[in-house]
Amino acid sequence: MHASVRRGIPLLTGVHMRVVLLGPPGSGRRVLAKKLARQFGIKYINLHELLGEMAKEKTELARLIGELLAACAPVPEELVSSALAPALSEAATRKGFIIDDYPRDVGHAETLDRILRSHGMAIDVVISLDVDADDLM
Repeated sequence: MHASVRRGIPLLTGVHMRVVLLGPPGSGRRVLAKKLARQFGIKYINLHELLGEMAKEKTELARLIGELLAACAPVPEELVSSALAPALSEAATRKGFIIDDYPRDVGHAETLDRILRSHGMAIDVVISLDVDADDLM
């Protein structure tokens, strides 16, 4: 492990980090997640983006996912698993990853834990952004 400092923030390299980043809409969560992923050289994972990619496929499942996303409806856990499992099994995630805005409830957390355990992984840290409602964008 190698540590350095940039703008007063200690940086670690050679560390495998598996991070969940949570926070309310408008808190800057996605921007922060992407910045951390870039800075630490780990994969950025966003469930909504994964499902959006699946929705572009020419299948009945893709059509269903597209309808759920368009209606802002909850996506069943089976579909969440089918989106997350391949993303988490990729070689790129072995170095680490940051998941943006997932899990959102206990069921999601259990699904994520089950998928990670099947790949011999676990979450290392959860960061929850606490932002005053007046400061949200």
